[in-house]
Amino acid sequence: RQTHFHVLWGAVLGGITPVTIAIPPKYEEKNAVFLKLAGVIAQLDCKHVVASTANVAPLQGLLPGVTIHDAATIDMSAAGAEATVTGEDILFYQLTSGSTGIPKCIPERHSAIISHIRHSAEHCGYLPSDVTMNWLPFDHVVPMLTFHLADTYLGRNAVQVPTAQVIADPLLWMRVIEKHRVTHSWAPNFGFKLVAQAIEKSGKPCTLDLTSLKLLMNAGEQ
Repeated sequence: RQTHFHVLWGAVLGGITPVTIAIPPKYEEKNAVFLKLAGVIAQLDCKHVVASTANVAPLQGLLPGVTIHDAATIDMSAAGAEATVTGEDILFYQLTSGSTGIPKCIPERHSAIISHIRHSAEHCGYLPSDVTMNWLPFDHVVPMLTFHLADTYLGRNAVQVPTAQVIADPLLWMRVIEKHRVTHSWAPNFGFKLVAQAIEKSGKPCTLDLTSLKLLMNAGEQ
């Protein structure tokens, strides 16, 4: 995730508009996630893809007309001129779910994102002293916009936990909240269900101190 943030902000500060796409279990032409990537490349006429080292070779075989960059070999410290950015420039593209076909690329502009964050902060009472926690992938709009970009703009501390770790041990989510005194976190329905099932399976009540929480948001599913 740290590499993802470096690449994301390197692109933004360099005047490059990024779009984040999940990593599939296996890269193959008929894989749904790869088809999402191929669809985005076609829609936006993308010429460059940044990937983790293990995924560079498979992508090169599947995307012969696109330059694949290894995130591990990008010099994050290289000096360069910061791009001039206006409020109407696109910060990133957010993909729709694709439930009605090929996912669409929604342009998210700097001015709209800032307006959303400021109005949300006023409505929900967000403070710079808040601590957020996210464990879902960053191709989803909530981790990207509601948490990371809002964290950055508002100056909140943020805790990121790999998705696989919470899936394997759902109560890790609650233990991290207790340890770091998290005030805001979220998950779709299935995340709350995993926690409830884990507590039930343990056969004993949950004794974790979650009094730091101000809000647990349920989003991403009907």
